[in-house]
Amino acid sequence: MSTNSNNPIEPSQQVDSIAAKDDQPEKDFDDSGSQHSNADVQIQAHRKRHRQQQTKLFGGAGVLAIITLLMVVAYYLFTSESAKQGETTVAQPEVPMSALEITQFREAFKQALTQYEINVQPNIDEIMMSDWQPQKASELALIKNQALTAFAQGAFAQAKQTIETLLQRSTALIVKWQKQIEQYINDGQEAFDNDQIPQAQLLVNKALALSSTNIKAMELQNRIYAFGEASKLVEELKIALFENNWPKQVEVITDIIEIDPQRTELADELANAKAQYTKQQLAKYLSRADTALQQNQLVQAQRSVNQAKAIKPNSKGAQALSDRINQAKAEEGLREIKTAIKDAANADNWAQVNTLVLSSLAQHSNDVELKNYQGQAQQILSAKKSLAVFVARPHRLADDNIRQAAVEAVQSAFGASILSPSLQQQIEQVTSAIDQYNNPVEVQVNSDGKTYIVVLGVGHVGEYKQKVISLKPGKYVLQGKREGYRNKRVEFTVKANTPISVSLVCDERI
Repeated sequence: MSTNSNNPIEPSQQVDSIAAKDDQPEKDFDDSGSQHSNADVQIQAHRKRHRQQQTKLFGGAGVLAIITLLMVVAYYLFTSESAKQGETTVAQPEVPMSALEITQFREAFKQALTQYEINVQPNIDEIMMSDWQPQKASELALIKNQALTAFAQGAFAQAKQTIETLLQRSTALIVKWQKQIEQYINDGQEAFDNDQIPQAQLLVNKALALSSTNIKAMELQNRIYAFGEASKLVEELKIALFENNWPKQVEVITDIIEIDPQRTELADELANAKAQYTKQQLAKYLSRADTALQQNQLVQAQRSVNQAKAIKPNSKGAQALSDRINQAKAEEGLREIKTAIKDAANADNWAQVNTLVLSSLAQHSNDVELKNYQGQAQQILSAKKSLAVFVARPHRLADDNIRQAAVEAVQSAFGASILSPSLQQQIEQVTSAIDQYNNPVEVQVNSDGKTYIVVLGVGHVGEYKQKVISLKPGKYVLQGKREGYRNKRVEFTVKANTPISVSLVCDERI
């Protein structure tokens, strides 16, 4: 019972106050914030039903007096029913309370009801649906109804105490319910571990009947379901083990663990099967690589080695084969380069021969054939360079020294010319030029018949008025002598294929 002030009032006045509260808009119970919205809805609904029942029973006449009478009767009926059910209902004394105390009791009740709805009621609903200990579950519903009724009647202290009693008894019932579920699950697990599948199924069914959403029960149910499928796979595994079929073992064990993840005892077998399968695959790829390498199928050999390295990157066998493949590739590359060098030599392209040789010697510095090609190329290219000077300026061959140098260059180039037609052609050009500038040319010497003429370094002409002599192209000096006259000299040049005339007379007296 409660009052609206600090002064005591009569019971009839309290009823009037409660009735007045019932006539208030339902928003009066929604002044504590959104956290109590669920509790408010229940309280308002309960109060509305309570008011409707009163209206139907009494038609609105003499409501206050009859309500008071009914409250007394309901109290005794409730006390009698509780005694029959072995329960204790605590009646709140009619102690006057302040408005603050009323507010505090109301808020405490609403908070307790909200927490009960969130944390407890879902489990109680599930217990009622499972029909487990229905009498106790019904008692909880009655107690909850009593708490709501007390609150609707303004007996906030009694409502708070009743909701606390509801929480205690609900919690105790939930604990027993959960223990029963756990017992079924544990017994079912033990039966499953002992391969007593029907017994395990029965026990897990009992657990799920109490709580259809229990995770442990559902997991055990899944394991029982998977047992049949796993049993078939176990038979396949036995065959794979007998045949040493490692890939099949890996496949079957993986499927078993996928069906029943808790079969951790198969982890070691799976690891061993994977290791053996890896060795088998590695050996297969290495064998393929070796066979391909022997057949000089380098692309296929490299592909197989790459597959082996993908399985085991640090495989010594794969590394050894990789080295052999690289060596074979290098040898194949060298053969290709030598073919290109040979083709260039046959085409008399010794500049390309020299370029190819230089690039190849960087990797094959000790190859004798490459060195031979290098020597030939350098000799031919050097000879061509020496002869090119004389081919470009043949007139310089008129000089004895230059002509002699050309002769020596031709002689040096003869050996290399066997391998180079173009060098032979150069030799012919220079030789022809040498011959051209080495043929004698007619030189007409004119004098007075009294002067004795000599070609210095060549020979005597004598005393003639006119005499034709033959000289090879080059520079010469005529010298004249006459008794009583000063000697004279005349320098002249003989050009190839160009006859000339030279005059010399000693006519200056001493």
